[in-house]
Amino acid sequence: MTKSASATTTKVKKESTRDVLIRTAVAMIDEFGEPQLRLEVVLERSGASVSSLYHYFGNLDGLLRAANIARFNRYAFADIEYLRRRTEETKSKDDFRMLANQVLDTLYNEDRRLHRLHRLDTVHHASGSAEFSSEIGALHKSAIEQFAEALDVAKAKGFINKEVDTNGFAAWFLGNSFARGLLDITDNSDVSASWLATHRTACFHLLGL
Repeated sequence: MTKSASATTTKVKKESTRDVLIRTAVAMIDEFGEPQLRLEVVLERSGASVSSLYHYFGNLDGLLRAANIARFNRYAFADIEYLRRRTEETKSKDDFRMLANQVLDTLYNEDRRLHRLHRLDTVHHASGSAEFSSEIGALHKSAIEQFAEALDVAKAKGFINKEVDTNGFAAWFLGNSFARGLLDITDNSDVSASWLATHRTACFHLLGL
């Protein structure tokens, strides 16, 4: 006897009200800027109630902080997880070198420009709040640790220099991603291209690629 369609259909996890509010706030900040964010518009676009907002975030400022953390965090951990997964699948040092080139091109392409600027903006906002700074610092520390773990996989497979300090490299590399955001402000494509070439050369030298 065949199972009914209802029995075999995979259930799709429903997005929580908290996540909907954060996603809506992020989209509005990206589109209009934080100063233009209005409580009534967030509620209208998200379909959430004011009581839900206060339940999850305390007030609009709490939602703003959560949205800015989400903006800061956008792509970072997904990129690191992608690097780790692909490193585990990679069979040779040449293939890992190609992967490293791909990751650098993805991180610093023009499509990520706004994201890099958003991260700088979030750090600026965090500087005025000890609690907010602590949350951003914890995220950045976790990103460093996870990036170092991905590099440890490459080290164990003999793809990179066995003497490299993966934690130090990860901290240096992620710090440089903020420096790239400053170049986005200058809007000088020639300097940005030269920076990426220098950064790529330095990465490959340090990793022994």
